[in-house]
Amino acid sequence: MQYPTNWKLSEKAYYPDHPDEKRSQVVGFCSPHEINSKLDNFAIYVKTLHSHMSLDTYSDKHISDLRKKFFLIDAAATTFAANPAYKVVYSDNKGYNSMEVWTIKQFTQSEYNIYITKYTAKSQDYSTYLPSVQKMINTFEIMK
Repeated sequence: MQYPTNWKLSEKAYYPDHPDEKRSQVVGFCSPHEINSKLDNFAIYVKTLHSHMSLDTYSDKHISDLRKKFFLIDAAATTFAANPAYKVVYSDNKGYNSMEVWTIKQFTQSEYNIYITKYTAKSQDYSTYLPSVQKMINTFEIMK
């Protein structure tokens, strides 16, 4: 995957994004504006399913869970890494000192793994970094 040279790369074996849903962060990136922040960042996660679940079933459950916690802006079928996928855009103002934060997630499936990209930014920065994030997403490949 290609990424802008001015974005900071970080690698973690586990990132507790949601304590009830463990997933491994393969790689993360921070925009040049927010190097020391949890905002304006992009991450790729891999979640291993313990039983066979279709992408449609996973996305229905995931989107339903998001609706309970956040304001859902958009949810649609798409492609990601040359596979059928889902894209979800939502906003949150609860966990960031009442600052509005937008998140876009895309996820696809390969066998028992769900590959998730997640871009989070302050609402006023969301459009600024979205083209760079979209380029990263477009160059991501799942190696089989």
